Amino acid sequence: MTYIPSAQDLDWTMKAIHGKHTWAVPSGGIVLTFEHNRMYFSTYVKMNPNHKEIDLIDRVLLNLAVLGYKEEKRVICEGANSVDDIVMNIMRWSEDDVESVKENSLRDRPHDARFD
Repeated sequence: MTYIPSAQDLDWTMKAIHGKHTWAVPSGGIVLTFEHNRMYFSTYVKMNPNHKEIDLIDRVLLNLAVLGYKEEKRVICEGANSVDDIVMNIMRWSEDDVESVKENSLRDRPHDARFD
């Protein structure tokens, strides 16, 4: 089945990335970094994503493309098995940074009943 983003999908995505330099999608195994002023982003992908993760990655990237963003680069992160591995080993975040961002993300993420 082909995914076609709904207005609700696009609105949620725009709210989720608003004002963020870095956005992690743990269930997709990806971390995205944004240059909002240029409408560009870079994608960092964990090693060996499964079919479900690949499907979610494709959906996220399509949503961003429909919103006018362009992918500048994609990096497959050797040895990374999760988004935590990506941000700690590739982006050099500390464990405290990761925990703080997780707490803030859960508190600040846009509500969508589909994710309840």
